[in-house]
Amino acid sequence: MNYTFEKSDDVGILTFQGRLSSDHIHEIKIALVKCIHSSERLIFNFNKVTGIDSSCLQLLREACMISGKLNKKPTLIGPSARAAVRSFAGAGLRPGCDCVPA
Repeated sequence: MNYTFEKSDDVGILTFQGRLSSDHIHEIKIALVKCIHSSERLIFNFNKVTGIDSSCLQLLREACMISGKLNKKPTLIGPSARAAVRSFAGAGLRPGCDCVPA
């Protein structure tokens, strides 16, 4: 798992690559917190993600919910993002994020 964070004006783009698993949960959490607190508009790019385990889905859901409380509605991009948002809805959750399929 790798990630990059880019910021342009008030937009933060967090791009993940590889498999997001519990092995990298601390690193993923740090990346999400950095993006949330340094940007007004958030984009989480999952186009190069090969899989997301349940612990990372939970972390992502929490990041979306916190972002919503801060009036920062994140946009998730990519097929893995679409699956994540579907899993939130399937659990009856409204994570406060948009999803743009790849």
